[in-house]
Amino acid sequence: MKTLIDALTMPQHIEQVLEKTTTTKFEPLYCLLEDDSMISGLKIESERLLGDYSQTADFVKLTIEVDVRIKRPMIYNQSFLG
Repeated sequence: MKTLIDALTMPQHIEQVLEKTTTTKFEPLYCLLEDDSMISGLKIESERLLGDYSQTADFVKLTIEVDVRIKRPMIYNQSFLG
């Protein structure tokens, strides 16, 4: 889970960004979290995936639901206030 959460956070160091995304051309890098310390709770539910996936033992299908709550209201996050 730590690896998944780290993958959703904003890179803190240039080494965390793939080379093809560090071009001089502006390409946005979308992140869900500014920092993983902002996570206040985590709930995991698992189910068996029906189908024939026996060929790839490392196949995973993730559905991630996020409940966004505003910590400090500002002009750019007003749309999340409801």
